[in-house]
Amino acid sequence: MDNKRTVTFRLKGKFPSDFSIERIAQYLRAVSALVGDDGVRLQKIGRGSVNFALEVPAANYPAVVYRVGQAKNPQLADPKAARAAVELETMISADQVTAEVLTGRTKILQLFGYRIGDAARIGPIAQSVSVRGRILGLEGKDRTKHARVEEYGTQREFSAEIVDEGLANRLKDYLWGEVIELKGTARLIRTAEGRWETKSFRLEAIAELGLARFSEVAASLRGEMNEDALTELARQLVRGRH
Repeated sequence: MDNKRTVTFRLKGKFPSDFSIERIAQYLRAVSALVGDDGVRLQKIGRGSVNFALEVPAANYPAVVYRVGQAKNPQLADPKAARAAVELETMISADQVTAEVLTGRTKILQLFGYRIGDAARIGPIAQSVSVRGRILGLEGKDRTKHARVEEYGTQREFSAEIVDEGLANRLKDYLWGEVIELKGTARLIRTAEGRWETKSFRLEAIAELGLARFSEVAASLRGEMNEDALTELARQLVRGRH
């Protein structure tokens, strides 16, 4: 009767040649801590994906299988095996691979790694905001309507939800008109990469900014500048917008 059993640790997604010798050694050390010291020996490193074939004495085989299988169980895991599983999760996350431990064709442990930045995601949260923009369009026939807005300064377009019928009617007066201030509540999230994104914006109030039109500014300057100087100023302003 064969007094040896085989347990295989496999990295999926890359080949042995994709790793440095030092990195392979780091994996071997972590796997050694995972399976324990019950007479386990490295039998061979297989071809194809990274496969560590581990030779286990038959008498110790049940204990090794149990130790590995419970490595991610908070109540039953051996502390050293649990730490090894965490270390392996961290390593495979960095190397963008997955891992599994098998007895024959049976998977007794699977490791998928961590998605970088998961813990950094925040939201959605509601926050009062105020933006300046120009109304480009109004849509919606039911109680809820939407305004298409071009943000002043960035030319970024976004949609504003409107539930107040009176406010929606007021916006018609500003369609393709002057820049106004829009106040409301935005639902924001912070992505895993640390960027804040607006998921939705509910418009609650608007206010005119009282920005003077160029014709008004020109009229006020006529008393201080001659016509030629005023014309040249206008040309410079137009060039600055392109």
